[in-house]
Amino acid sequence: MKIIIFEDSQYNDFFPITLTRPVWDIRCGLFTIQKRYATLFPSQFPDSIYFYTRHHLEAIVHIQYPHLHINEPVKINHSEELLFINARVIYPQLSDIHNNTIYMHGGIPVLAKIHETAIPQFTTTEDVQNFLQDKAHIEKYNGYIMTSLWELIDKNGDIITRDFRLIKNPGVHNSVTILGDSSQLIAEDDVTIEPYVVIDCTKGPVYIGKGCSIKSFTRIEGPCAIADNTIVLQAKVREGCTIGPWCRIGGEVEESIFQGFANKYHEGFIGHSYVGSWVNLGALTTNSDLKNNYTTVKVFIGENKINTGLLKVGCFIGDYTMTSIGTLINTGTVMGPGCMVINNGAITPKFIPPFSWYIDGRIVDLPSEDKFFATCKIMMSRRNADFTAEHRKLLEDVCGQTKVYRKGIGRWNVPK
Repeated sequence: MKIIIFEDSQYNDFFPITLTRPVWDIRCGLFTIQKRYATLFPSQFPDSIYFYTRHHLEAIVHIQYPHLHINEPVKINHSEELLFINARVIYPQLSDIHNNTIYMHGGIPVLAKIHETAIPQFTTTEDVQNFLQDKAHIEKYNGYIMTSLWELIDKNGDIITRDFRLIKNPGVHNSVTILGDSSQLIAEDDVTIEPYVVIDCTKGPVYIGKGCSIKSFTRIEGPCAIADNTIVLQAKVREGCTIGPWCRIGGEVEESIFQGFANKYHEGFIGHSYVGSWVNLGALTTNSDLKNNYTTVKVFIGENKINTGLLKVGCFIGDYTMTSIGTLINTGTVMGPGCMVINNGAITPKFIPPFSWYIDGRIVDLPSEDKFFATCKIMMSRRNADFTAEHRKLLEDVCGQTKVYRKGIGRWNVPK
């Protein structure tokens, strides 16, 4: 069997995170989506799993995942089945699916098992969708499918708990103070946990990846997942958090997802939020995740105002964005990638367009692309990573694709 993981046309529902990565590279629970499928289908990974994404992302994901089949024609023989899975599906319901049937959600293909003697040579995610749309036998998909970042954050604790069952426990550090069932803590190899750390497993499991360092006076509450090589410094990591690899976390974090390679090393609160890669949050950067009148939070993506239907929604920060010390982030704020946000004593606007600065209380266009790219290079070198020509090309492409958000940029200066 060959497995095909593909993006659909709703990738922009996860703005700004999916401007710079495929939907199947979104992090939630213990894994990114592509890593979860590698774990669910170990005998097929990597040779028999094919990933499809938008064309402008292809070069960068080849660098990040050189072992994956990305936008490649599927190599099959006549006896093989093809299992198609939409990347927005976290855990596909496979037990009752029928051959040569397309399972749909909102008019979009979600799941299918196809057995045909010939298929097109897919080279884009659009090729896959077009192939599935042409199939006659259609049924409704009743399983869970991601629809937004805020909804994903709301369900992240449950996803952590389910993912935890896929991991073998290598044993517990004897020196750790554990509240609740000690079997609900997994600490991988080369994890350092200093004295006076409390890990609370009474409400869910806690996973700590390889090479992590948990410093004294940290409290971690499950369900929680902390990926490889992350440092947690005297922090309160509350329930429902996923912290990606190579992060630096301090202060208080609650029900939030950090994609990876991000710094929040100082005091300040981040709650019910999604933070992209290569983000630096200055000391005391704090977001609001609850309105004072206890009404549902509305999120702006450009001119589109979306009622999330949730009382607690924090912020959504794209890759390569930085905040200064003391930044105060409004409830439901969206910051695109490549932003600089400099505190002037006021709360931020609700939408800061990609590749713009918020300085002196106003949003302005990115002053210099070359200086921005030079900063990216320095930032990545601090994690022993290279800022390649492919990284620059991706950011240039995304900057061009998002220029519509920077037209009439001043209209975003007033918090809404």
